[in-house]
Amino acid sequence: MRARVASAAVGLPLVLLAVYAGSPWLAVLAGLAGLWALWELHSMLLRPLDAPLLVLSWAWMAGLLANGELEGAHTLAAVAAGLMATLAWVLLRGRREAAIAALAAGVVGPLYIGLPLGFALMLRAREQGWEWLLLGLLTVFAIDSAAFFTGKAVGKRPLAPSISPGKTWEGGIAGLAAGAGATAALDALLSLPLATWEAALAGLGFGVVAQAGDLVESALKRAASVKEAGWLIPGHGGILDRMDSIVFVLAPLYYLTIWVD
Repeated sequence: MRARVASAAVGLPLVLLAVYAGSPWLAVLAGLAGLWALWELHSMLLRPLDAPLLVLSWAWMAGLLANGELEGAHTLAAVAAGLMATLAWVLLRGRREAAIAALAAGVVGPLYIGLPLGFALMLRAREQGWEWLLLGLLTVFAIDSAAFFTGKAVGKRPLAPSISPGKTWEGGIAGLAAGAGATAALDALLSLPLATWEAALAGLGFGVVAQAGDLVESALKRAASVKEAGWLIPGHGGILDRMDSIVFVLAPLYYLTIWVD
C-alpha cells in the first residue's frame, strides 16, 4: 500500500502538469505511455514476442496520435491503414496457432490504447480543454480509489468472480457514487458548463465505463495467466494497469464536450 500511494504521489502531479501544459508535452507523455502499454499488451498475449508486429502496432498508434488534433476522415484513414497493414502481416505470417493472440495484440491493441489517447489530445485542444481533461482524470482516480478501498474494507459479494475475484459489488457501487460526486464537484470547481444534475449523471456513466475498462483488462490478464500487465509502477503494476479505466472514459468525455457545445 505504501508503494501504491508513493507512486500516485509522484506520478499524478507529473500527468496533471502535462495536461496543464498541453502540446507538445501532453503528446510526448501520451506517446511514451502508449508505447509502453502496447509493449505490455504484446508481451502478455504473444510468447515469444513478435517484434515486427509490435513495431507495426507502435507505428499505427503513432499515426492515431498524430491525428490527435484532427478529426473525421484523417482519423478514419489512420484506422483503416493500420488495420489493413496489421491484418496483412498476421495472415502472411501463417502462424495459425497464434493468430487470435496476434490479432488481439496487433489489431485491438492500437485501437484499445492509441485511439483513446488521440481523444485525449483532441479534448485538450478544445475550449476549456485542460479543465475537461483534468475532470476526467481526477474522476477516474476517485472511481478507482473508492472501488478499491471500499472493496478492501467491506466488500463481500464478488462482482465478476470468473474475471477478477477481488472486485466486489460494494466496491463497484462506491465507485459509481464517487464518479457522480467527483464529476459534480469538479464541474463546479472548474467552472465547466454542466448543471449539477448533468454532471452527476455523467459521473455515473463514467463510473460504469471506467469499471468496465478495469474488468476488460482483468480479462486480458486472466487469459494471459498473469497477475499484472507490467512492473513499471510500484504498487500498481504496469502502465496498462493504470490506463485501463482511463482509456474507456476518454471517448465518452470527449463527446460530452461536443454535446455541451
